[in-house]
Amino acid sequence: MTTHNKNNYYKYSDIPFFEKPLYYELIYQFIRRLSFEYPYFINWYKGLFTSYNELKLDREIIICESNYEIVGLSILKSSEYEKKICTLRVDRKYQHQGIGKKLIQLSLEWLENDYPIITIHKSKQIQFDSLLKYYGFKLEQELPYYYNTSDTERIYNNILV
Repeated sequence: MTTHNKNNYYKYSDIPFFEKPLYYELIYQFIRRLSFEYPYFINWYKGLFTSYNELKLDREIIICESNYEIVGLSILKSSEYEKKICTLRVDRKYQHQGIGKKLIQLSLEWLENDYPIITIHKSKQIQFDSLLKYYGFKLEQELPYYYNTSDTERIYNNILV
């Protein structure tokens, strides 16, 4: 566990086994609104885990808590072929307090990669601009209709085939 600005940061894989079912639900409740932006999001989320609420070997979730409440997280993928920040979210009430920056820093450390792929829904671009610039992420591709018929996904640090 890491503490920064009175917030606690830790990896899902470090949570005691008996607490994982609770955190599985808490994390889902924190990010469930993403199902409006990404079709099949619920299935994707469930697919991150084994049947025992353990993360699959190539996955990690870094959680930020404040006063025992999840206020931010990043969901990561590290495989032989892909290093990716799949999801990065900070609760609106906690934005602009350095949480996103700390989550990216911890994500880069876990991924062992300073320029992993990250995709951003075009409607969220303004929220992420300063973070992406701070870490030197480069826009490489824009994919209209990638997840649904009305939006564009922006891909940084690599391209998706």
